[in-house]
Amino acid sequence: MMSDIISTDAKEWIDMDPLPGSLTPWLCESSLTDLRIRISGIPRPDVIRNDRGKKRQHAVEETYPGEGQMTQHRVYERLSRFVNLDTTPFNGDDDRSKRGSIDGGALAQDT
Repeated sequence: MMSDIISTDAKEWIDMDPLPGSLTPWLCESSLTDLRIRISGIPRPDVIRNDRGKKRQHAVEETYPGEGQMTQHRVYERLSRFVNLDTTPFNGDDDRSKRGSIDGGALAQDT
């Protein structure tokens, strides 16, 4: 069983096959049972600024309208392919869920 959380960028995690425009199949999709991951680099125009109105230090801005929503969709599409997970990929026990990425079930930007 894996105990460390792996960090990756959303674009790497999605792993699109450019020709058909779909996700590249991974051999482990039906066999992986434990996944602990933090996925960053998801544009979130709704959390670009902090509570004081200052731009967040690690905010990822969209390069085109809807990019953040499309990226989130593809990330969850990739996660849905792991059909035999015994553990959930997110645990809400640490504070990174409020600042980092997809971790703890939250989608937020670094502060």
